Amino acid sequence: MSLQQILIDELKAAGASLVSFADMSDLPKKIRHNLPRAISIATAFDPSIIATIRGGPNPEYDAECVRIKDLMNALGDKCVSILEREGYNAVHESFYGTGFSFDTISTPLPHKTAATRAGLGWIGKCCLLVTEDYGPAICLLTVHTDAPLPTAAPVKESRCGDCTACEDVCPVKAPLGNNWNREADRESFFDVMPCLRSIEKNSNEFGYQMWACGMCVAACPYTQNYIKCSGVK
Repeated sequence: MSLQQILIDELKAAGASLVSFADMSDLPKKIRHNLPRAISIATAFDPSIIATIRGGPNPEYDAECVRIKDLMNALGDKCVSILEREGYNAVHESFYGTGFSFDTISTPLPHKTAATRAGLGWIGKCCLLVTEDYGPAICLLTVHTDAPLPTAAPVKESRCGDCTACEDVCPVKAPLGNNWNREADRESFFDVMPCLRSIEKNSNEFGYQMWACGMCVAACPYTQNYIKCSGVK
C-alpha cells in the first residue's frame, strides 16, 4: 500500500473527514519549516449541532468546537507519527498556526492556504475554507513533510459566485461581498475586526471556551446540503 493511502486510511479511521496533499515548495522556507509538501487534514463538525446555530452560537456548538480542536491536535500527532515511522521528517503545525498574531488575527501560513493548495476547497466570502462536501463546517490542520507524496491540483479561485448567504446572516457585516482568489488580500473581501469583536463579546458574555460564532458556517448552502444529506431535521 502506498504511503498516500496509508495516511488517508489511518487518519480517516481516527476521525478525519478529508485528507489531501499540497506542494508548498514555492513558499518561503521558514514558514513551511523548510519542508516541501503538506498534508491538509479536515474534520467535519457534527451536522446536528451546526443545524442549531442559525440564530447564533450556543453551548453545544462551543463544546463541539472544543471537541474538534482536541481531535485535530490528536490527528496531527498521528500524522507525524506515521510519517516518522516511514522514515520521513514531519512537523505538526499548531492549531492556530505558527506565528499567529492576536493583533492582526493572522498567521504567516494559514491552514486555509495549505487546504486550497491541496485542492480541498476555496476561501468563501466568510473567510473560511468552503468544501463541496461540508461547506465551511470543518476544522483544518496542516502537517509539513518531505515525504514524496503526490500532490493535488490547487484551487485558485472562489466558487461562491453571486451567493450572499454568509453576507446576509452576519450580524456585523464582516463579509464584504467580494470573491476570494489566490492573489487577494483578506481585507479585500472580509473585515476581520468586527468579527473578532463579536465573538469576543460572545465569549465574555456566555463564557464560551472557543471564539466562534458559526452563523456564516450554518448559512452556507454547501453546509445546508451537508446537513440535509446527513438526515438532520
